Amino acid sequence: MANILNSSVCFTAVLFILLVVVIEIPKIEGKTCKHFEGECPVTPCEAAKCDECCKVTFGKQNCGVCEQEGEALHCHCRR
Repeated sequence: MANILNSSVCFTAVLFILLVVVIEIPKIEGKTCKHFEGECPVTPCEAAKCDECCKVTFGKQNCGVCEQEGEALHCHCRR
């Protein structure tokens, strides 16, 4: 009986750890800001406004970066 209980607790612990790891991976990947998602129409491009626009338009895991494109700054949203 104790052997079954011990195996059950061990299996539950492994499932819990796996669940925590799977949930945390998207959060870690979301903060890299390397994958281009699109542009936001922010004129003039200011860091705070760009970041907010990207979060509203493409989701909270995205970040906005003002980048030089030709002669003007454009708000690029990255994930």
